[in-house]
Amino acid sequence: MLEHSAVVLPLLLSAGMTGALGVYAWRHRAARPGVVWFAVLVFVGSWWALGNALQFATTSFAAQYFWLRFTWVAVASLSVVWFMFATEYTGVLRWASPWPAVAVWIIPAITVALAWTNDSHHLIWSSYAVPLLESPFGRWYPVHATYAYCLLLASAILFVRALVRWPERYRGQAVGLIVGIVTPWVANALYLSGVMLLPDNADPTPMAFGVSCLAFGWSIFRYGLLDTIPAARDTIIENMSDAMLVLDQSHHLVDLNPAATRIIGRSRTAAIGLPIVELLPEATRVLSAAIAGLEVSEAEVALDGRDYELRLSPVRAADGSVTGRVLLLHDITEQKQTREALRQSVETSQLILESIEDGYYEIDLAGNMTATTDVTARMGGLANKEEAVGRNFAEFTDAESVTRLFAVFNRIYRTGEAATDVEWPFIGLNGNRKSIELSATLVRAASGQPVGFRGIFRDVTERKRAEEELQQAKRVAEEASQAKGAFLATVSHELRTPLTSVLGFAKLIKRRMGETVRPGLATADPKVQRALAQVTDNVDIIVTEGERLTTLINDVLDLAKIESGRVEWHMRTVAVGEIIERAAAATASLSGAKGLAVRTEIAETLPTVIGDPDRLIQVMINLLSNAIKFTEQGAITCRAHRVGGAIEVSVTDTGSGVAPEDQGKVFEQFVQVGDTLTGKPKGTGLGLPICKQIIEHHGGRIWVESAVGKGSTFAFTLPIDGAAVRDHVPDSIPSTTTSTNG
Repeated sequence: MLEHSAVVLPLLLSAGMTGALGVYAWRHRAARPGVVWFAVLVFVGSWWALGNALQFATTSFAAQYFWLRFTWVAVASLSVVWFMFATEYTGVLRWASPWPAVAVWIIPAITVALAWTNDSHHLIWSSYAVPLLESPFGRWYPVHATYAYCLLLASAILFVRALVRWPERYRGQAVGLIVGIVTPWVANALYLSGVMLLPDNADPTPMAFGVSCLAFGWSIFRYGLLDTIPAARDTIIENMSDAMLVLDQSHHLVDLNPAATRIIGRSRTAAIGLPIVELLPEATRVLSAAIAGLEVSEAEVALDGRDYELRLSPVRAADGSVTGRVLLLHDITEQKQTREALRQSVETSQLILESIEDGYYEIDLAGNMTATTDVTARMGGLANKEEAVGRNFAEFTDAESVTRLFAVFNRIYRTGEAATDVEWPFIGLNGNRKSIELSATLVRAASGQPVGFRGIFRDVTERKRAEEELQQAKRVAEEASQAKGAFLATVSHELRTPLTSVLGFAKLIKRRMGETVRPGLATADPKVQRALAQVTDNVDIIVTEGERLTTLINDVLDLAKIESGRVEWHMRTVAVGEIIERAAAATASLSGAKGLAVRTEIAETLPTVIGDPDRLIQVMINLLSNAIKFTEQGAITCRAHRVGGAIEVSVTDTGSGVAPEDQGKVFEQFVQVGDTLTGKPKGTGLGLPICKQIIEHHGGRIWVESAVGKGSTFAFTLPIDGAAVRDHVPDSIPSTTTSTNG
C-alpha cells in the first residue's frame, strides 16, 4: 500500500468526501425532485474511488481482479445516474414510470454482466497486464464509452440550457453543477487519450470527483442547491395561470413568469429592472398599502377588459427582514361574471316567487321564518314579508296543529325525504281561518349540516269548500240515482206483472184463432174473412210489441241493478272461446234467417279470464244480434286473441256502419243513432250501455270502430285471470259497433 500511497490516499479522500456529501443529500431526499438521484450519484462516485483505492492497496492478482470488477459496477452506472439526476433536476423528465428507467439501464447492466464474466469472452478486457489498470480493453468497451459519453453530453446540455434560462439568482447552482460534471469528464477524457496524469497509470476520474464535491458543496451551502430547486420554479411558477411578479426592496421588477409578460405586454428581458408602477400603474394602490405597513394588501383592477385581483405579499429573509415582494394577479373575470349571474338568478328567482299565487317560506330548525314572500305574509294577516321574517310558525295555528306540523318537519330532518301537500289548519294573526297545504324540503349548509326547511304555502280554503260542496252534490246525486233505480225497479215490476198477463192472453188468443177460429170460419163470407185477418194481424202486433216492451223492462231492470250495485255476480274461471261459441249458437236462427255466415277466429292456447259467464254471454249475444240486425249481406266475424295482459274480443260486420259524429253516442243510455223511422231495426237504446257496464265491471274496456258503408267492429278487452288491463288500447279509443244501440 505504501508503494502506491500517492494514488491510494487521494482516492480514499475522494471516496470520503463524496460519501459524506451523499449522506447529506440522502437526508434531504424528500425535500425536492432530483435529490435522490443526486445522492445516488455521489454514492456511485464514492464507490468508484473506493474500489480503485482497494485495487491499488492489494498485491495479489485475484484481489486486484475482484476490486477491478467491483469498481466497474460504479463505472458503468455513473453516467446513467448522472443523466437521471440532470433530467429531474432541470425539470425535463420525471422517472415516475419504470419503463424509461429500464431502457436507459440496459447498456450499463450488460456492461456490468460482461465485466464479471470477462473470463469467458474477454469483451471488456482483451487480456490481462500487470498492473491490471494497464490491461487493454475489449470490443465491448467502445460501446460502453460511447453510451456513457452521450449521456454525459446530454446532461451537460441540460445544465447549460438551464444556465441560460434560469434567473440570475439560480445560475450559481447551475455553474457549480456544470463544474462538477465537467471535471470528472475532462479527467476521464485525458486518461483515455493516454495523457499520464497520475503515477501507476491510475484513472484520475474518481479523484476528480473530489473537485466535483467542492463544486457541489459550494452550490449547496452558497446557493441552497438542495433547498431551492429550479425545477420547481419551471414546473409551477412558469406554468401557473396567475401572473407572478417579483419585486426588490425598491419595487423594481427582478423576475416574472410568462403569464405576467402577457399581461404587461413586454418581454421578460425588457421588463426586468423597471419600476412596477411604470409597468403596471394599477398596482400603485397595493404598493401604497404595503408602504403603510400592511403585511398583505389586495385590490381589484381592470386590465384589457378583464378583471384581476392584485395581491402583494412580502418576501422575508431568515432574520425576518423584508427583502422584496411578490405581486400576484389572479384573473377573476369568470368569477365575477358567475357572481353577477348568480345575483341576477337570485333576483329573478325572488321575482318569480313573488309573482306566483302560492307563498314561499324558509324557516330554521326552531321554526322561525328566515325568508318568505308577501303572499305568505298576507296569508298570515301581515302587511308584507318584512313583518313575517322572525316570527315562529307556532304563532299561526293551535297547539295541536303545531305538534302535528313539527312532527312532519322532524321526519324530514331524520330521513331527508321531502313532504308534499301537508294539510295545516292556519289561523292568521287577524283571526281568519284558512286551509293550507304546504310542501317542505330540508335545507343544508355547504358542510352538509341541516339548517332548516323551505317550501311552498298553498291556500286551499276555496278548494276545500268546493270539494265539500262537490261531495255533498255527489251524495245528493247518488241518493237521487238510488231513488231513480228504486223507482225504475218498482215501475218495471208493476208494468211487467200486467204485461205478462196481456202477453200471455194475446199469445193464447193467437193460438186459439189459429187452431179453432180460423178453420171454423174457412167458409165464411169474405167480409168475415177480412175481419178475421185484421184481428189476427192486430194480435200479432200485440205479441210483438209486448215482447219488445218486456225486453225494454228487463234491460231497465238490469241497468238499474248494475248502477245500484245490486247485481249478483257469479265470477269464476271462464274460457272466452266457449263464450263466443255459445253466443254464436244462440243467434244462429237470426243469422240463418238472413242468410249471413258467422265465422269465429279464436287464437290457440288462449288463457282463461275471471268473469261471470252468463253476463259475458249476454254481451256477446247483444253484439252479435246488433251485427246481424244491421247487416243485409256479407258475413260476421268473431275474433279473440291475446294483447299484452288481456284478451281482446271483437265482432266485425259488413253493415251500413256508424258516422264518426255518432260513434261517441252508441254507449249512452236511451240513445239510438241513425234514422229508426225509415224501416231500420229498432232497439231499446240500453243494450250497449249494459254491455259497457258489464265489461267495465270485469276490468275491461269496450269501443267501436266504424266507417259509413263499410261496416263496424265492436271490441272489448278482458284482463287475463283478473290482472289489470295493459295499456295497449290506442289513445283515441276506436268505436266498434253497428249503427244503433240495439
